[in-house]
Amino acid sequence: MITPIIAVLFAIAAAEPEPITGQLCIDGMPCIEYRCGQSIKTPTDARLPFIFTSANTAILGFIDPGRTSIACTADGTLELRFKERRGVHVRVSLGPWTFAVPWQQKPFVVSVPRGGYVLTIEAPHHVALRKTISIGAERLSYSADLQPLPQLSGRIVTAKDGTPVAGALIKTDTTEPVITDGTGGFVFEIDPQKWPTRVDVDAIGFASTSTYVPRPRVNTTLGDIRVVPGASITVEVKGATPEIALEKLLPGRVEGVPYRNISAASGTFTGVEPGSYVVVLKGTGPCQRHGTLIDVAAGERKNIAIEIERFRLHARTSVAGEPLPWTSVVLRNRDFHWQSEFKTDASGEANLELWQGGRSTAWLAEKDVMTVPYRVDRELANGKDADWTIDIPRREIDGVVVDSQTGEPVPQAAVALRVQDVENGVGVHTRTDDKGHFRFMPAPYGRHTVLAASGDHMPGEISYTFLDPEQSRTVTLRLDPSVNVRLTIQDQHGRPLADAKVLQFRNGAMAGVGVTDSAGIIEIPAAKEELRDIYIVPRDGSFAAVQIRDDQPQVIVVPDGTSRISIHTEPRSLIEMRFNGRPVPREVLNAIGQIRGVAMRSGADGRFVLDRMPRGIYELRTEGAENAESITVPE
Repeated sequence: MITPIIAVLFAIAAAEPEPITGQLCIDGMPCIEYRCGQSIKTPTDARLPFIFTSANTAILGFIDPGRTSIACTADGTLELRFKERRGVHVRVSLGPWTFAVPWQQKPFVVSVPRGGYVLTIEAPHHVALRKTISIGAERLSYSADLQPLPQLSGRIVTAKDGTPVAGALIKTDTTEPVITDGTGGFVFEIDPQKWPTRVDVDAIGFASTSTYVPRPRVNTTLGDIRVVPGASITVEVKGATPEIALEKLLPGRVEGVPYRNISAASGTFTGVEPGSYVVVLKGTGPCQRHGTLIDVAAGERKNIAIEIERFRLHARTSVAGEPLPWTSVVLRNRDFHWQSEFKTDASGEANLELWQGGRSTAWLAEKDVMTVPYRVDRELANGKDADWTIDIPRREIDGVVVDSQTGEPVPQAAVALRVQDVENGVGVHTRTDDKGHFRFMPAPYGRHTVLAASGDHMPGEISYTFLDPEQSRTVTLRLDPSVNVRLTIQDQHGRPLADAKVLQFRNGAMAGVGVTDSAGIIEIPAAKEELRDIYIVPRDGSFAAVQIRDDQPQVIVVPDGTSRISIHTEPRSLIEMRFNGRPVPREVLNAIGQIRGVAMRSGADGRFVLDRMPRGIYELRTEGAENAESITVPE
């Protein structure tokens, strides 16, 4: 009775499992169908990586020289799970191995030698996922949610009647160019890590133009980009063979913004946008510059002839009458919007050839001697040789930064000097030395405000008037000790918000601004038990406003920005806003507008739109208006 039972058990024990079959790929060799245990031959004596895939499993490893088979096991296991996206072809890279993963509902199991790896998961038209992992004795599970690449789209139309412009070349500063289709439309799929800052449009017969791209790295439409017939400017130069530069004139800028160049004594700029420009001639000498102002309308053709008139400038630099050698001087022409730079010799002198006079400014910033740039203005007559002595005064502000409680000096504190005189303002900065000392020289006359800040102290400031004939002033700034509060900024799904702008206000005045790190963390200085208003403006939209008093680490959750706010008001009006009953400071409004690529004022049609805003109660009004329009964005 015992023998049959033994025979059955023996038969079961003797049965062997079916060998695992699949596809084997060895580096440098064609992939083959392979059965575990089967003999193979490698063409080199090198140690080669291999990938063996079967069903929902991949085995990764190395085959050593002289081996005739591979091990179908490894001592580490990675389990990959994918959110359902049918039809998506996924490729996985893990260290030196790259393999495809078919779409499936069950996990994909990877056997791999233990160790640290960079895991990369990619799929066409989707955002790549990258993560550093460590595979040990325990099975490691990773769930991947592949998100579609955000799209940047728009349409090119004529400004005259909105006719679509097909065949226009559309470029960004981070992607390959595309061509508009028959409707004038274009679409880019863009990696969020390579989100562009601008879109350039080049269409035959039209002026080239550029459009600012909002910073939020989500699906974005630029709407209709209107183009106008291009203007042309033909330039002919007599008396020299310079480089010819066409530069745009913008409000508030002395020098023009580079637009186009011609490396010849004559030539034509085509496809020029309507607007104000300066044609700058640039010779080989440091101050051989000549500017011609010109305005062009859409489709206009203009011709200018320029004849160079040369003259000499003998420049000297000194400090309180003593020569200042080897000094760099920036020379700006305020009438014709060009600038150049020259350097004095060992005697503090320079002999220069100029091509144009006018209202000029010399700027000096010699770090070994000065802590404040020095500016002096002068009118230079066209065609007349001139001498110009630039003498820097020794006026100075000397000071020290100390702890308000201990009196000890505060080393490496950031110190700024703001000067307001009759015509304009000046702002410069430095740091204290190891004894808390700082110095500003030469100090301009005017109303001074000196500000100081340190990582362990609250910011402080002192104001006074510094006027002729005063030559020096000594100041002491006493800073209150602070604590650093760690804030972790997350979205409502618990994901860290990197590069979010964080603005801190004390008693209604901005006390600091910074950005979060890759983990969504920022540390801000604060006095104990002090109430502070914190505003968070993430780079991809939404915003949050909170008040904090505690000096313990805190987590701030920014709700999703899923709503659009649109109002109509008077054209080009500055917008003021309250959120949930709290006024939103102008600095915060400007930050919100900046990442969205909009000004915080209504357009020429009176329309004002904010996208990607969170839920809450908004009160909006134009600057100076008595009544506000209340808008509730529901849950």
